[in-house]
Amino acid sequence: MAIGCGDGGEAADASVDAVARDGSVVDAQDAGADDAAAGDAGAPDSGGDDAGEDAAVDECEAVEAPSVHLIGDSTVASGSGWGDFLEDYVDAAVSVTNAARSGRSSKSFYDEGAFDAVRSALVPGDYVLIQFGHNDSKPEAYRRTEPGDAPEFLGTFRDYLETYISEIEAAGATPILMTPVSRMVFSGDEISRTHGDYAHAVRRVASDHDLTLLDLEQRSYETFTALGEEETLRLYAMPDDRTHFPPDKAFRVTEMVRDLLQESSSPLRCVLLE
Repeated sequence: MAIGCGDGGEAADASVDAVARDGSVVDAQDAGADDAAAGDAGAPDSGGDDAGEDAAVDECEAVEAPSVHLIGDSTVASGSGWGDFLEDYVDAAVSVTNAARSGRSSKSFYDEGAFDAVRSALVPGDYVLIQFGHNDSKPEAYRRTEPGDAPEFLGTFRDYLETYISEIEAAGATPILMTPVSRMVFSGDEISRTHGDYAHAVRRVASDHDLTLLDLEQRSYETFTALGEEETLRLYAMPDDRTHFPPDKAFRVTEMVRDLLQESSSPLRCVLLE
């Protein structure tokens, strides 16, 4: 079924004020945009000539409704992450499967066999969104990876990301890399960038493989810094938890993912709801 492209760019806190899913929170993201790190690879040309717009529409009209698979850690997983809400932002014909698991790193997700079911389900035309990094720095050997040194970042983190990429592409599907969403840990008026070289490594691997990059670390850093600590915790955080997102708040992170897809050149932007 062909889809037309839109033109648009672990307990919950029961006391949170309801905020409509109309993107109003995103208005606070403007601050710090000039400091964007390398990312959002493949962002489309913003030129407004009619020929370019017609070409984009033609490209989207040729896109078949895909299946989208999510792999990652607790910040993506059901009950504590943004992954379950992606289906609310895509056409009803698009299937979204959230296979992310809490506590997993790029290494443990693969070594424990969690990726096996995803790989077996892939068919040509599918997409896989990959977001790891929160647990790769943990000390336990079963999940620890190393990001490697700049500028190549030739560590074991790259090795696992490239394993996912090669197996996804071998199935005829398309991998999309994501930097890990920021933790809500503030240093003064700004979010602390706790992911260090893991985020940089994702950007480098995406560039080396000419893949779409959704730089969620950068976007969430900008958003949380603009909102400030008190408002960030009110709108996004679990009680006494600055890493995870309860179900009544996690959709706001999903909206960041939606916006990054809209800004990318990935054909997945064509199945997003306006």
